[in-house]
Amino acid sequence: DKVKKYCVDKETQFLNRRSVIFSVIESNGIKIDKDIFDNHFKPVDKDRSIQDDIIYTSYNFYTTTGRPSNRFNGINFAALKKDGSRKVFIPKNDYFVEYDLTAYHPILLSKIIGFDFNEETPYGYLAREAGIPLKEAKVEFIKQMYGGVFEKYTHIEFFKQMQIYLNSIWEEFQTKGKFICPESGTIFYKDKMEEATPGKLLSYIIQNLETSHNINMMWDMMKILRGKNTQLILYVYDSFLFDIDKKEEKLIKEIETIFMK
Repeated sequence: DKVKKYCVDKETQFLNRRSVIFSVIESNGIKIDKDIFDNHFKPVDKDRSIQDDIIYTSYNFYTTTGRPSNRFNGINFAALKKDGSRKVFIPKNDYFVEYDLTAYHPILLSKIIGFDFNEETPYGYLAREAGIPLKEAKVEFIKQMYGGVFEKYTHIEFFKQMQIYLNSIWEEFQTKGKFICPESGTIFYKDKMEEATPGKLLSYIIQNLETSHNINMMWDMMKILRGKNTQLILYVYDSFLFDIDKKEEKLIKEIETIFMK
């Protein structure tokens, strides 16, 4: 009975899926133009040679929030510069398709607190409610989430509901000394979080939810891509890069249905 209970535990399922998914992504590799690569990147470890013009990324799960970082021999894929270095990466098949999830953290938070933006984006919602430009609203929204709501925005309904949620999780964190993340089962302990604040706790929760949510989506993607030439070759936070075989273009629509869900 103990073994059975452990095997179906939420956190165990999350960890198992995570291991499988990132093992597949790492083994898929990313093709490079070797000449351009040498002009932009200097390998840290010269013993890690590049075989057949393919580099194999390496994901580190053991971060504070469970949000994986991704490097290859000194290359940080979450911080690639727009200096021409991105041209280094070329498809093994026919072309790349990249999906980026817009306003991902605000949308994840809205799902937690049960707020519906209807047809608006979170940033468009704030721009309308506060009477500010959209570009400014993008910056302001994140500030309110993780830095505390400014007085001038306290009347806005989303932030009212967010504050109620924030007060409840902070009280739970203080009284129980821990918080259990809703989808992954990951536990954040009070005595292990340095300089804890409500905003910092929320940031940890959202980053963890982002990761667990993405892992569930990628799990479904792997089912679609199993045995296919089209591959998921890179994942960075809210961005997914696919190497597409044009003979399998119908898979794009199937992948999109997962994002839409």
